[in-house]
Amino acid sequence: MQRETPISDPAPAAGLSKAVTRWLELAYGSGLYEAFAVDGSRRIRFVNTALELACSRKREDILGRDIADIFPVYRRTSWAEHLDHALNGRHSFSGSCFLDPADTGNVTVSYAPLPGEMPGAIEGGLIVRHASYGRASPMEQLRETEDRFRAMANSSPVLLWMAGTDSLCTFFNQTWLTFTGRSMDEETGMGWAEGVHPEDLQSCVDTYMEAFNARKEFRMTYRLRRHDGEFRWILDTGVPRYSPRGEFLGYIGSCVDISERMEAETALHETLERLSRSNTELERFAYVASHDLQEPLLKVSSFSDLLSTDYGKTLDEEARSYLERIQQASKRMRTLIDDLLAYSRVRNTACVKEAVDMGDVVAEVLSDLDVRIQQLGATVHVAKGLPLIEGDAVQLRQLLQNLVSNALKFHRPGVKPVVHIGAVNSGTGATRAILIADNGIGIDARFFDQIFEPFKRLHSREYPEGSGIGLAICRRIVDNHDGRIEVKSELGVGTEFLVALPIGRPTESCESV
Repeated sequence: MQRETPISDPAPAAGLSKAVTRWLELAYGSGLYEAFAVDGSRRIRFVNTALELACSRKREDILGRDIADIFPVYRRTSWAEHLDHALNGRHSFSGSCFLDPADTGNVTVSYAPLPGEMPGAIEGGLIVRHASYGRASPMEQLRETEDRFRAMANSSPVLLWMAGTDSLCTFFNQTWLTFTGRSMDEETGMGWAEGVHPEDLQSCVDTYMEAFNARKEFRMTYRLRRHDGEFRWILDTGVPRYSPRGEFLGYIGSCVDISERMEAETALHETLERLSRSNTELERFAYVASHDLQEPLLKVSSFSDLLSTDYGKTLDEEARSYLERIQQASKRMRTLIDDLLAYSRVRNTACVKEAVDMGDVVAEVLSDLDVRIQQLGATVHVAKGLPLIEGDAVQLRQLLQNLVSNALKFHRPGVKPVVHIGAVNSGTGATRAILIADNGIGIDARFFDQIFEPFKRLHSREYPEGSGIGLAICRRIVDNHDGRIEVKSELGVGTEFLVALPIGRPTESCESV
């Protein structure tokens, strides 16, 4: 049954004024009842959230459409006659009817004319639907969901916040409010920014707004003032929110206090800086000390050689033994100083990287070692297709020189050295591994982690030459090239060194020698 109330005068105009639209938003925008407004031509000009949810349609899909397009059964009900009569005669009415085929239960529809800006003018009509579903309406369900969310959010140990489509914050959970010691009214909008450290505020706002405008997730750190006045480091992660229909609703974010982690990272960084300075000073000292030792050592070596040449025949056997020990010690000291200087240069000299053909490098190294190879009767096999490496040619040559020299030096007594040099798959597309394998005495697996340390010598008695710094230089060179070096060895069988370096393309190399 419908009830009509006559209202006087002029016909409604098309469209709704800004003033009427503002009033509708304030009065019905977030209400529980489903509400919409039509102009004089029966086109829908206002829709509230409750009606959107009930229709499962976006607001932009509804606005501007004829009422019959949205409610197809409208023309087939007596309600259509009452609406036409009300729009023409300025009547209000209410009654029970179904506007949607999905409507069940008792649906009450009320209509009231919307006054225009001119006295007595009518712009259109407001229609309010209140359905008794026997269950919660979509809007009521939404409210219940929001209530549950707020209850869970307030019990969360994490700081939570929400923002609307205008980027302003609309909600903070109780954990946030307890942390800051401020009220919801103080924090909403941009009030939360008052607690951000002044040095972090601009970057914080910039990061948020950049992500907000792009509708993308963001993560940022900043200092937030706690209720006791102490600034704490916060990790803030925000993600955009969307409705089931894909409408952007704003952002939701969570914050975690990471002050302890930041303090630990700062302490670690400071420790690493001190260690780096200490290493630099130590290496500088080693370089200077080694350089300064050369002159007195040169005198010792020179005078011992003169003594041996001029007076060696006149010395007895014991004196000649002493003189030989002096000369051998001078030679070892010279080797140690040269290696120390080489190690310092590798550490402190910048890498000048270029395309280096490892086939050419191997050929140069074998040419330098040719006399030693002939003396030992050694065989060196070099595979074709050694790679092109982006690296420092001088350092790469020094790397291979040390590894091949060791392969020749540490051979088994009575067994001629055999050395294989080739390229193998390193396991990654960005690098290629150079393999240097020998049939020498091998290395005990217990010492694999020690052989790359400076001055670590495992065979000092049997092989007195060398300072134990060669493999340390190799490790340093490989580190300079962002590569890796690995060793595989078995006592009495031989050793393999695998050096993975950044790769360009394979190239032809020299043959076996």
